Amino acid sequence: MMHTLADSETPFLAAIPTGARDLNEFRFKLADALQSSLDLHEVLANFFQTMRGVIRCSGMEYRLPTKTLHLALGTRRAHSAHYTLRRGDLAVGEMTFFRGSKFSDQELGSLEALLALLMLPLRNALLYRDALESSMRDSLTGVGNRTALEVTLQRELKLSLRHRRPMSLLIADVDNFKQMNDRLGHAMGDRLLLLAVSLIKGALRETDQVFRYGGDEFVVVLGNTGGEEAAAVAERIRRAAADCVLPEGTGAAGITLSIGVGTSTPEDSRDSLFKRADEALYKAKSAGRNQVVRQD
Repeated sequence: MMHTLADSETPFLAAIPTGARDLNEFRFKLADALQSSLDLHEVLANFFQTMRGVIRCSGMEYRLPTKTLHLALGTRRAHSAHYTLRRGDLAVGEMTFFRGSKFSDQELGSLEALLALLMLPLRNALLYRDALESSMRDSLTGVGNRTALEVTLQRELKLSLRHRRPMSLLIADVDNFKQMNDRLGHAMGDRLLLLAVSLIKGALRETDQVFRYGGDEFVVVLGNTGGEEAAAVAERIRRAAADCVLPEGTGAAGITLSIGVGTSTPEDSRDSLFKRADEALYKAKSAGRNQVVRQD
């Protein structure tokens, strides 16, 4: 079921089934939740959590194809309602809601009413994200820099605790990079780093995020991902690098990656999770490099 919703449309909020709740109280609660943050993920997570208090829904997915944005919350089910959202001339994304049974016309009216309240906070979050991105990109590789990593880590840990699902970190290091950089020169070293990023990104899923932590070290944040699945992603990255044939003239025999894997627990902080993944990387390099080590 597909719909287009523009900010000029004002569905009747009376369509929202309130039961014992006061309608105005619910509207204020939702508006307050949506305005509490400019972070896109938090805005959408707050919307999903509050919306489920009114409409039975198992999952929600948000996409903005022009910026390759994708966020999935909850669980997919057989029935869905899909909306393309616009605010003026600006496309602000596509939203899909899932559940096991078909949405009624009244429930669809309620969804549209709630989405009308989401329009402005969503637009503001997108504009804020665009402004931040320009200062959070690594100038060489184009992936997120260390500042962006810290913001993402804090956000993903919050989401992990809120939804009681693990997240995982991969820390990848280009093996023997310093020696190659010294022997081949910085220009060729930069080319190898760009190749490493390309290999890592090519092996990731749509929702995974990669950051340059410093030098030849990269961190991948895997939201909603347990240890076994994270290790499988890491092995896919390692294998892609090991199988890569370097172009002639690079002067290097090949490129390999050592990768440490750490998965969150409810007791983890940013530091404890990062330390565990970093220790796993150290073990991978100490054991001969070109391998994945998982440390729970």
